[in-house]
Amino acid sequence: FASGQKAIQQGWRTLVGKEIKNTLFDFDLKEGDTFVLESLERKRGQTKKPALFTEKTLVDMMMNISKVVDEMIAEETDPAKIESLKRDRKLLKDAEGIGTTRTREQIIADLVNEKLITDTKEGLVLSNAGKALFDVLPPRLKDPIMTATWEQDFERIRRGEKNADQTLEEIDKIVMEEMIQQIIDHVREEYVMS
Repeated sequence: FASGQKAIQQGWRTLVGKEIKNTLFDFDLKEGDTFVLESLERKRGQTKKPALFTEKTLVDMMMNISKVVDEMIAEETDPAKIESLKRDRKLLKDAEGIGTTRTREQIIADLVNEKLITDTKEGLVLSNAGKALFDVLPPRLKDPIMTATWEQDFERIRRGEKNADQTLEEIDKIVMEEMIQQIIDHVREEYVMS
């Protein structure tokens, strides 16, 4: 007895990187082999999109970002990638999420004031300007691991364990030499293709 499922269309899950993994089984069949299929059932359905973030749920997600990595670990099958994700989770837990208790709500308020997100009755949504900015930012800059690394560096500076000027110089180098170039390349590619 074996059963499996295959998602024909991933829908909204593609946009957020949470595609449903197929559970089809590989059989050791060779050309000419036969087998009996006792039943085949096709179900029609749609995934329900997740609720939008509110300010409260977004602040909670920023505080507990390591839970996202827990989900990634549960879905991963590659042992090396699992170990890497576990290190990332520890880093996020040690940094106590994205931002600080004092800054999280202000970050959201700033994004609303700059019209990058809109606060609707249903929740927070990216504006067109927010989507454009999100699309142009390099993946590494959007990665919570990068944020956690920087948060950890700033905490070490605060404790006197790391040199502030050297750390800021390292961050500046990453931003100016790597990320700005990626943004320019992305914009150039979009402009040329349009």
